[in-house]
Amino acid sequence: MLIVIEKEMTGTQQLELARKLIGAQAFFVCAWGLQCERMHDVVDDVCAEQEVLEKRCADDVPVVMTTWHSKENLEEAFWFFRELAEHPDVPITSALIFHVADVDKCQELIALHNAVSVEDLR
Repeated sequence: MLIVIEKEMTGTQQLELARKLIGAQAFFVCAWGLQCERMHDVVDDVCAEQEVLEKRCADDVPVVMTTWHSKENLEEAFWFFRELAEHPDVPITSALIFHVADVDKCQELIALHNAVSVEDLR
């Protein structure tokens, strides 16, 4: 999952999104854009919260890997997502882009995801 954040999110919105992602068993979450470091922290907090609420230890389910990309441009974040996002315990078999914005850029983001390669960043 790559979250592209181009619109300010409230803490409540970030928390709701993180809970939905973890509930849907997202095991690798990359965040890019506005407040991406905070989004990363909220996902980590929700994982810890779930462990406490469900009275389970961290070894019961695969850890959720999280990264933030505040210092990279969007192309670099996509490159990381495509080329380096890997989970040690769960095979990543599909990619999901979650776009937070006022303007729909769905087709543009899909095209960018499909176009970015290692050679593009050299």
